[in-house]
This record gives sequence, structure tokens and C-alpha cells, in this order.
Amino acid sequence: MVPPVIVYYVSGHGYGHAIRAREVMGALWDLMPDCVIEVRTSAPDRLFPQDERLRLGRVEVDAGMSESADSLRIDAAGTVELIEALLRQRPALVEQEAAFLGRCRASLVVSDIPYLAGDIAAAAGLECVGISNFTWNWIVEPFLAGKPEVLRQIEQGYSRMGALLQLPFGHREGLGMFGHVEPMPLLSGKRTMSRDEVRRKLGAGDRPVVWVALRGAQSADMFATAAKGAPEYLFLTTDESLNGVASNVQTIHLGGELWVCDLVAGCDVVLGKLGYGLVSDCVSFKTPLLHVPRTGFREDAITAREAPRYTVVQELAADPFLNGNWRPGLDAILAKTTPVEVHPKGGAEACAEALINSLLHPPKASRVRQTL
Repeated sequence: MVPPVIVYYVSGHGYGHAIRAREVMGALWDLMPDCVIEVRTSAPDRLFPQDERLRLGRVEVDAGMSESADSLRIDAAGTVELIEALLRQRPALVEQEAAFLGRCRASLVVSDIPYLAGDIAAAAGLECVGISNFTWNWIVEPFLAGKPEVLRQIEQGYSRMGALLQLPFGHREGLGMFGHVEPMPLLSGKRTMSRDEVRRKLGAGDRPVVWVALRGAQSADMFATAAKGAPEYLFLTTDESLNGVASNVQTIHLGGELWVCDLVAGCDVVLGKLGYGLVSDCVSFKTPLLHVPRTGFREDAITAREAPRYTVVQELAADPFLNGNWRPGLDAILAKTTPVEVHPKGGAEACAEALINSLLHPPKASRVRQTL
């Protein structure tokens, strides 16, 4: 019997889409070990499983967002330019990718959460299922005032998906174009080592450990000021340019033995953003999240409202963050009581089960090939 082929389109905007897709892929293989997964993405290869059943293809089918260098502000005009540039390439990309689906004998298309995946699947006569907490039409709607045709094209792509498997901390409006929306449990990472093992690996001892999970948001001077102002804390960063700025700063490398969820589970506080991946791991492992404010990220309001039910979440205001005055915020968040409510988990497994159901039991009224 020929193994089924699932083509998985993954947004390259940030790392969160790829990291959670990785978890779904693992759950798919647990349930259907012989399936082949073709990943189509611009995200870094290192974020995906190293497995002979996975094939990586470099393709950009998602505009993402235009952000400031510190990743804390959205450039609205730049974002619209990215979307319009992608939509100009839409006919060629759909033709190219539909032909790829035919060559690889795809059985199902999955999207997290490029809207063009719906167009591509429809052009090939295949079912497409989306997985995300948000959709791009809702995220970029405030930037598209006066451009209803652009928004319509995004929603048209999503309308060609059979279903959305919606992850927690998502919006409720702007989903009417999907034939079916199914709520999913929390999709978070599975750690490979215990908290004590992580701390021994880091050489943390009894010190409170802070992982600064921010890409490009802090200068060396800011980081040094913060670390020297809180000498009893151990600060972790993946930014090698910050190595040696203070004696209590340690540069780490994620991947291999130490993965994101291991680090979240092993540290005492995460200093980061309200992105789904980081928040879901903090909620899963009850790790406090001290977050910096972002401008233009519509989804943050939902996450800031809902996540504190399950773990301690606190904002570090812009001034103390930029001035390196992090210690009061760190001391305050560690003094708070962890909420007892537990969010239902198992999102990767639930998504995998739904995908396999779509694979084995496609809709009776199968999608006809659509001309775009």
C-alpha cells in the first residue's frame, strides 16, 4: 500500500507556527507511522523534526507581518505591501504548488495558517484543513481599511478550506468563511527532560532562572544593565552577541537535547512576548510569563485576558524594559500565587486525530477542481 502523503504549509512568520506544527507532525506519526509529510515553508529547517518521513521544501506562501527590528511594533503600511506583493504572485504560486501536489500524490493539505493553501488545495481538488488560534484576515483587517478586495482575497483562500481546527486564545469573529470550526485543546510542547535535569544542565544551582525569549528586542547595554541590577538571577539568552555582557548571563543553544518546552519548564520566569507558542508552554508548565508590550498585534489583547487564568502573566512596561530596570518586575511576578486552574491539553493529538479523520473519511461532496 502506498503511504499517504500530507502536505503541510507552515507560515515562516516567527517560530511559533513551525514549532507547534512539529508537535502535530509527531502526533500524526504516532497514529499513522507510515505517512509521509511534505513541509512547504520559509521557516528554518532546524525547527522541524529530523525524520526520513519528512521532506522540506522552501517556498514562501505567507506574507506574515512587517515588524520593527525589535519585533515589538507592526509596520502597518509595510504589512499591506507584503500582502499585496504575495497576492500578485498568487496565480503563479497556486499553479506551481498545485502541480507539486499532483507530483507528490498528496492526499491532504494542512495549513498553519497560509490562506493560499486553501487556493492551492482547491486547484488540485484536495481537502485542506487549517490549524491556528488566529487567521490572517482577522489580524490584518485593521490595516486594510479602504482595501476590501485585498481582504476578500485572503478570506477567499480560507473559504476553500474544509475546516479550521482552532487552538486556544483565538478570536471568535471573522471565521464565517470556514465550513466548520472545531475548538482544540492546548497545543504545547512535550519536554524531553525533567525540570531538575534542565537546571543541572544549565548549572543553575539554586538561583532563579530567567529565560529572555526575545529576538532582537534588547541591546547589549540594556541586557547588561538588567543582569547587573539583579545579580542573584541567572539570565539565559539565545543571542550570542550578548555572551559575556555580565557574569550571570548565559548563552544557550536550542535544539538537540534542549528544546523550547524544556527550557520553559526548567526556568522560573520567561521574559518574552504574548505569542501563542510561548504562552501555551508557560500555561502548560505553569511558568510565570513577564511580557513586554507590543504595538499592532491584535491577538495580544485576547491572550492577555485569557492566559492569566492558568499561569501568572504580568506586563513589564516599556520604560523599565528599555532602561534595563527588570528586577522589580521579576521580583513581583515570582511573589505571585500560581493559578490552580489547568487548561485542557492534548492539542497536538486532537489535531492529528482530526487530520487523519479527514484523510480517511473525506467529505462526501468532495471538492471539485476550481479555476482561480
